[in-house]
Amino acid sequence: PTQDNAGAVRFYVQAAKQGHRDAQFELAICHAEGRGEVKDDAEAVWLYTQAAEQGHAHAQLSLGQSFVWGTGVAKHFGEEVRLYRQAAAQGLAPAVFGIASLHYLGLGTLVARNRAESARLWRQAADQSHALSQCKLARCCMLGDGAAHDLADAAR
Repeated sequence: PTQDNAGAVRFYVQAAKQGHRDAQFELAICHAEGRGEVKDDAEAVWLYTQAAEQGHAHAQLSLGQSFVWGTGVAKHFGEEVRLYRQAAAQGLAPAVFGIASLHYLGLGTLVARNRAESARLWRQAADQSHALSQCKLARCCMLGDGAAHDLADAAR
């Protein structure tokens, strides 16, 4: 089988115009990566926004990442946090990881530094087999940093 990115994009465009959030998200990825389309970060952000406003967790996360890196939009950490929280509230493990990491470091007035909350959230994502969360949680357990010093739990 051969890939037909341009053909796929045509179908995504049709569905996205009808407001289908999954199509908006997939079309945003095509624009972000230049698959079947000219790479267009601003268009990707617009499409991520359309899908995110309809509650698409992956679009919320991707849009949040756009605000972190300033890809297709001006950097805005407040928007990053808001969008990560929306996606995390739906249980999306990478977003939960992101919020946990922000709590670990603290982000001024946007996110309080709270190591116990970081460990709790990393455990939530780790329970979904999110590997980086598992590593962070193991470190917390080994060092007693935000979680009880528990080598057996760290080894799990």
